[in-house]
Amino acid sequence: CELDEEKSQAIGEELPNIRTTLKKADFKRNSEISAAGWKWLLRGLAGGAIEDLSFYECFLDEEKSQAIGEELPNIRMTLKKANFVNNKEISAAGWNMIFRGLAGGAIEDLSFQGCALDEEKSQAIGEELPNIRTTLKKADFKRNSEISAAGWKWLLRGLAGGAIEDLSFYECFLQVCELDEEK
Repeated sequence: CELDEEKSQAIGEELPNIRTTLKKADFKRNSEISAAGWKWLLRGLAGGAIEDLSFYECFLDEEKSQAIGEELPNIRMTLKKANFVNNKEISAAGWNMIFRGLAGGAIEDLSFQGCALDEEKSQAIGEELPNIRTTLKKADFKRNSEISAAGWKWLLRGLAGGAIEDLSFYECFLQVCELDEEK
């Protein structure tokens, strides 16, 4: 769709007309949406029935994450699933803002697949996970090979005592294999 700020505003202004029935919004690969555009789109969903949002490969950065995080409280009571796949540019501060927006809501399923999580980002997420752990049932960490042991501790401690049922560590390279050379 190649959504930009102008198109995002137009859509955002019309979303209130369908927000009571709209359950899923997929913004996959719309990298040109600005921070202001994200605000328009999410404001249009406020007070509606949205359960599933996909930000798949939207090239979210700290500014866009802040805008999203500021609007998430208006949809957090219905939002059950959020997909952040391949958003490698979200900083630790950006993750912090997103999670603050989700705090106290209904989120059950989060995907961080290929988000280039590292120790700093994992710490930021892990510190905020206690605010959603009573509802979060599934977390997908696939293809995040840069998470250190300390990063994994932050993430898992944040989930402790919660509702988590399903974790994916596919291609996280949790174990480094050493091959003994035969001489």
